[in-house]
Amino acid sequence: MVALGFLGEIIRKLVSYGAIPICGRYPWEFFPHAELIDPEDPVHTFVQQFYTHKVAWHDAPEGAVELIAELVDDYSIDSLIMLASRSCRLWNLGQPDMVDTIEKKCGVPGVIPDSDQIDSRLFSEARIDTRLAALFEMIDGRRSRRR
Repeated sequence: MVALGFLGEIIRKLVSYGAIPICGRYPWEFFPHAELIDPEDPVHTFVQQFYTHKVAWHDAPEGAVELIAELVDDYSIDSLIMLASRSCRLWNLGQPDMVDTIEKKCGVPGVIPDSDQIDSRLFSEARIDTRLAALFEMIDGRRSRRR
């Protein structure tokens, strides 16, 4: 069983709360960034980009925390959502530490729903909804206190 619409489902849920998803680690890490590719040597620059990027799994959580903190500041990000993917456990390394560190450093809450982007048997819409509802309540509470 494959959850082909998984990413779309999550994005639709976020949009229903009025959220604007900015970036995901999977697409950021695994697809080339055209603006960073040297047209004179595209293969070399892609490989270099893939293996030296700040958020690469081998550099997590430290490199990821640096970049996420920059993104939080640059884009006024209100929260982090990091999926704990059962099909790619290596990708999950450091996620709780990243969320905790960003919350302490930037004051931005985060959640880590446990699900999967490949095996639909591990995708629980109710579990995702519960985590997102709690996150958006937290964001609203923080905004109210700031006023």
